[in-house]
Amino acid sequence: MRDLKEIGIRYVNKVIERKAPTSAEIKQLEQTLGTKLPKSYKQFLKNANGFAPVRKRFSVAKEKWSLECFYHVADDLNHVYSVARRSKWPSEALARPVIAIAGDGSGDQLIFDPGQDKEALYMWAHESSDSPIKVAGNLEAFLEMLK
Repeated sequence: MRDLKEIGIRYVNKVIERKAPTSAEIKQLEQTLGTKLPKSYKQFLKNANGFAPVRKRFSVAKEKWSLECFYHVADDLNHVYSVARRSKWPSEALARPVIAIAGDGSGDQLIFDPGQDKEALYMWAHESSDSPIKVAGNLEAFLEMLK
């Protein structure tokens, strides 16, 4: 997996440094979401549990995005940047459980969509009724895309 130091980890605004989530916190999140977290994402959380990346831009085909932050897993499921809170909206809109792991700050969410592919990452555009756009086959490939 790409070294997160290369991507650049920073903590700004409400994005604060947090410890890796415990097994109990992950289990609680999975119960809340109604789906399992991908193994690659659980490994990622051991190294970084929410941060604002310095290298945050990526594109797929003609679409370009910029991430505001990666969300965190913690006992406060309602924190503004928690995976649980950020996953509610796209899950309701898509009528299936998805896992929002990052956002662009305007409402679009980077998600895992276990109903389609457990390891692939998609961008869910909140103003569009279209299906989420696949951006990478897995988390590692996505991290390589960040510029």
